[in-house]
Amino acid sequence: MKSQQTFVAFRGYRLVARGSVEAIVARLHPLSSAAQADLRLLDETTGRTVDFDWRGDADAVVERARAQLADKGKGRPRLGVESREITLLPRHWKWLEAQGGSASAALRTLVDREMKQVGQSRADIDALYWQMSALAGDLPGFEEATRCLYSADRDEVERIFRGWPEDLGGYFIERLGGGTADEGGRQSGLPAED
Repeated sequence: MKSQQTFVAFRGYRLVARGSVEAIVARLHPLSSAAQADLRLLDETTGRTVDFDWRGDADAVVERARAQLADKGKGRPRLGVESREITLLPRHWKWLEAQGGSASAALRTLVDREMKQVGQSRADIDALYWQMSALAGDLPGFEEATRCLYSADRDEVERIFRGWPEDLGGYFIERLGGGTADEGGRQSGLPAED
């Protein structure tokens, strides 16, 4: 699991918890099962919805969540390197061979350099899109916000976000700017238990 991995929990359009697995569990574990079921919990790194098994004490929930989120797949074959075929023109192969080392190493260097030069990465934008889909897919302006997000029209997407209810717009504006949660888990009002 990445040390920077943060999560966010919404109930409706209200932000109720944000932070590490430990911060999220500390904040949400005391809620009733019904209140926990009303929450939408998302991984900020991927934008995908996650579900924690809330049974047992907080330590057991954290332990199960860590196991569920364990990052599998980094490094060489057993650790996540994928071998795929690519097609290049002869001049491309010639250039790669002239770089010294393997063609794979030269390609990885080029890809890494390009990834560093890009402002907000495609993965960050995709994660924001998945969060928008889960939390705001039924709101007016969602489709236009998506188009603006992917066309890098920051002013227009922020204008749309500002029209969204409660904590949602501000949260997405912060995410668009690359903001991250503090380790303590910034949160607004905790939802009342039902």
